[in-house]
Amino acid sequence: MEIKSIGDRYEEIKKALETETDPQKKEELNKELIIMFDEAKKALLRMQQLKSKDVFHRNYARLERIFGCVLEEIKKKQYLKLTKEPYMALSVDIIRREETGFVISMAHNFVMNGDIVPDPDMELAIDLENKTVEALTFQNSMVFNVVYDYDIKGDKIRVRPQLKKSLNSFLEGWLKNIIEQGHKITESIDNVE
Repeated sequence: MEIKSIGDRYEEIKKALETETDPQKKEELNKELIIMFDEAKKALLRMQQLKSKDVFHRNYARLERIFGCVLEEIKKKQYLKLTKEPYMALSVDIIRREETGFVISMAHNFVMNGDIVPDPDMELAIDLENKTVEALTFQNSMVFNVVYDYDIKGDKIRVRPQLKKSLNSFLEGWLKNIIEQGHKITESIDNVE
């Protein structure tokens, strides 16, 4: 139950308790209040835990919440599709697996004039050891941004700090929206390697 709906329901119960005369119904309302307060405490604790971490750790926790499992399980997949009507589907491709994690592409796509258009598409580095998620790229129909440049051996040679901050902040908001919308995994393909 989200914080806003808890507050609304609290007000309803408070009004009902003021007018209710049946002791059994009052007891049921009081039990609901206790359950509601427990849920509110849990939600506040989750919020405090997220606030105490940096954006990379918060985004890791959000991805686990979206996928409904520990991210080590996602590493075993090749593709995932998450849906929630009436919102755009979310496609997740595992691009590469690394020793300490993996890189995914996560995108909302739509079709325009027969072409698939990302809105947006981001590549994310997931570090399973440090429990962090970092935005590497961002693209939509208008732009393609890359946080790091790499040399021919694949080593990072340049970082764009402002872009890194901006993309990880955007990712945080996007993940919050996906959680609020309630996307769930509806398709998955296991890795065949």
